[in-house]
Amino acid sequence: MRRTGNNDRSTLRLPATLLLLCATFVPLHAADPIEAMPANTLAYWGWDGMDNLQPKYAQTGLAKVLADPAIASILDQGWKSLRELALQNAGPELTDAIVTLLETMYRKPGAIALLDVELGQQGPLPQFVVCLDAADRTDGTLAKLDELCEMMDVATDNRIADGATSWRQVPLPDAPFPLLYGAVDGRVIIALGRSTARRITAHLRQQQPHLGSNPAFAAGRSATTGTITDSAFVNVPALIQRGLTVFSEMGQPLPPVVPVLLQKSGIDRVRGISYSCALDGPGFRRVFRIGIEGGPKQLPAVQDADIAQIPKDTNFAAVTPFDLAMWYDLFMECVRAAMPDRLEQIDADLQQLDKRLGFRLREDFLASLGTQAIVYEEPAMRTLLPSLTVVLKPTDANKLNECMHKILRFVAAMIPEDSDWRLRVHRTTIDGMELSHAVVSGLPIPVAPAWAVHDGRLYMALHSASIEEAIYRQKTEGAAGSLTANVDFRASRSKLPTPAHGVSYSNTPATVQSLYPTVAYFLQMAASYLGGANPEMQTAMLPAPSAVAAHMFPDVGVELLSDDAYTAISYGPLPFSLSNVVLTTAAVSFVAGLTVPTINMTRRRAESVTTLNNARMLSIYCSMYADEHGGKFPRSLDALVRTYPDDIGAELIAGFSYVSGYRQTGRGDRIFIYQTDPDASGQVVVARLSGVTERLPWDEVKRILAEQKN
Repeated sequence: MRRTGNNDRSTLRLPATLLLLCATFVPLHAADPIEAMPANTLAYWGWDGMDNLQPKYAQTGLAKVLADPAIASILDQGWKSLRELALQNAGPELTDAIVTLLETMYRKPGAIALLDVELGQQGPLPQFVVCLDAADRTDGTLAKLDELCEMMDVATDNRIADGATSWRQVPLPDAPFPLLYGAVDGRVIIALGRSTARRITAHLRQQQPHLGSNPAFAAGRSATTGTITDSAFVNVPALIQRGLTVFSEMGQPLPPVVPVLLQKSGIDRVRGISYSCALDGPGFRRVFRIGIEGGPKQLPAVQDADIAQIPKDTNFAAVTPFDLAMWYDLFMECVRAAMPDRLEQIDADLQQLDKRLGFRLREDFLASLGTQAIVYEEPAMRTLLPSLTVVLKPTDANKLNECMHKILRFVAAMIPEDSDWRLRVHRTTIDGMELSHAVVSGLPIPVAPAWAVHDGRLYMALHSASIEEAIYRQKTEGAAGSLTANVDFRASRSKLPTPAHGVSYSNTPATVQSLYPTVAYFLQMAASYLGGANPEMQTAMLPAPSAVAAHMFPDVGVELLSDDAYTAISYGPLPFSLSNVVLTTAAVSFVAGLTVPTINMTRRRAESVTTLNNARMLSIYCSMYADEHGGKFPRSLDALVRTYPDDIGAELIAGFSYVSGYRQTGRGDRIFIYQTDPDASGQVVVARLSGVTERLPWDEVKRILAEQKN
């Protein structure tokens, strides 16, 4: 048996199987072997090998950056450093086996797929399979896998015959199924479980319909031009159906609301989700597609006048479909479907909210927002954090303006008096334009969100100066100062379909230059860490940021709403879109900033309602107790629980104090049950002898209780 350096091989038993599984995820962007996967595959990710991509990949700006002598030297030295660390810990033979396996997966096409989910004795078992197209080196790859398992001292049952296929079996610790690997028609297959191995073998040998014949998958691939580097697909209908079937097979009754929610939310109309990335000249073309039966809601296409709202020198921007009223309707449909017994209460709560706001939330506010949002970074306000400006095209800008004032007044009224937060709204007039801004005090970062109506559009930003700059630019420069006059934007935009229902832009060269110092810093940290293994690794000779940015160009994307799908297509110098990353992060942060306070208020409101209901229930049972005990109320709430153990639990009386000694003939305005601790607003729930339950300020309750004692 071979040795693996100075290490005890028994400590490497678990990493053996982990390496066989996890190593397959290394070759990011490494055509896909779609023929190896059945047509009804649940989920799939496939990649092409670098041997096939290399001629066209060398033309990309990314390849030219990585080919820079300084960067290439650092990458080479980094790889040598990692190899040295592996040699020190695993020995030369084990390191060589792993490197050979990874090299095969990097050079050759491959795929990872979830074929199915079956129900075993210990629960659902996913049928995962990895397929590596190693036609010219199958025997060598299998030999390296054998060698890897042998050196890690993992027991294998070799030569498990399955027809003409010979499988090796690797037992997985604490798993109800083994890991198998073998060769089928020039492909190396790694499968979880024997049923998975049998299924993939039968599919390949019998030449059954493959994934490429799936209409949803084929539609996503057809939208991609160029040499595909990798693609992914989720078979949504099959995945949902299989999940429901397994749930039923487990003997669990399916909640009736599940099918209703699938129908109301529109998930049952999704035919599939696909993604692909392809080499196209100096850049990468990415396509993300959601197939939808009947298509998504059709919204107006982006016009030049919309893009003209974006400054020419911005670093990132997006014009995107935006219909909050539609999403509100969808959400309320799901809520009503999930709680059919509370429809009257839901409608009453919504009416009460409209009354407190002073306008109809759905009709006057959400519907007035329009169906398009423009978000961009304001170049005149660049700081450590990007200054985002949002421009809406509302149906009624003046009505929306007044609604925003009412919302802020509503929020200000909900802030407790003892809170350090303060919210004030001011209106000022600048050059005949009304500018509103909210002053929020008590925060560690000064924030003054502002908005204004100009030329039928609503401008919003975290600082009023961003809005003033936007409108000043519109008045003085017009289209000449907008993104429509950006030559780089127009060049990338010409590669994408038109008309479009959404457009995104990212100034990748500028982003690379701004991030370059941070990347260089982390590279230097890595060099210091790996320097013990390879002292030659240095980052002092990195090329200038402008030299790297010279190979980059802006990233542009479009959104398309067709009769059967939502499709997002983007083109840029990297395999991923920086604009999507930045805008998604900004959108999540923005939504979180709006949602978290609302959730907190909603949670406090829900807790308050629960406390009020509990107090009302205790009051009712106290009256029942008095009816059965000569008009006397119980000595304590614990005595009430002992009297009605099947109806009242300890959780119902938790958080309440009780005033004993009262009878039904006592004064009805007396408080005999009250909440022990006040809520965030300084109020407590009380119950009076008359049966009335209400919320009162804690100071007032303490005064009333003191008077009752006297």
